[in-house]
Amino acid sequence: MKLVLFDVDGTLAESTMSVSQEIIDMLRIINTDDCHLGIVGGGDYAKIVSQLGEEHLPLFKYIFSENGLVSYRDQEKFHARNIRDAVPERRIQDIVNCVLKYIAEIDLPYKRGGFIRFRNGMMYVTPMGGDCSAEERAQFVEYDATYNVRRRMIAALKVSFPDMDIILGGAIGFGIHPRGWDKSYIMQFISIRDYDSITFYGDRCEPDGNDYPLYSNPNIDGVWVTGPEDTRIRAMAMHA
Repeated sequence: MKLVLFDVDGTLAESTMSVSQEIIDMLRIINTDDCHLGIVGGGDYAKIVSQLGEEHLPLFKYIFSENGLVSYRDQEKFHARNIRDAVPERRIQDIVNCVLKYIAEIDLPYKRGGFIRFRNGMMYVTPMGGDCSAEERAQFVEYDATYNVRRRMIAALKVSFPDMDIILGGAIGFGIHPRGWDKSYIMQFISIRDYDSITFYGDRCEPDGNDYPLYSNPNIDGVWVTGPEDTRIRAMAMHA
């Protein structure tokens, strides 16, 4: 039995977009009796479902949303934790204040609302604000590639909050969560003895990327992809 795990944004779908029919066709082909499929996403469950399509959920043995902090097996929730229960309120407010102060002091092409989103497993920070339009998002992606806005912000926050993991994720933001709440969190729910091989496809596999903890896991065959089409081609070659 094989287990094949996928990140969502940048791997199965363009960031925040729905998966294509070509990707669904690929998933159907490799979803055989001797191969389980799983999702390991940083987004919440509702976001993942909206991107995959509810009708396609039966393809997946596992859906690990929010790095596995909210986890489903065979479409049934079996685990959930919340950052509010693990991090004291005073600490949360210190992080919020530091993030907002940093954003207030930098110039960007655009600033909108929704700079910090609370998920169960993390605080997701978007320097330009998550309420941006698709066009504004695209411009920030180009700007960030040139000026490293997110990486600079992450470096500054790590100095102030060394006890937290602060990791790139998605196209315009990054996550802040307790140490160990990265994507390797899911390994407590997977018995490596049940699978002959475990493969993980992700696009953020650089050391400061949110896919790196699974990509570099010694029990996993990590595959670093450049986008959905690269995922489709490589998964078909390896598993079809």
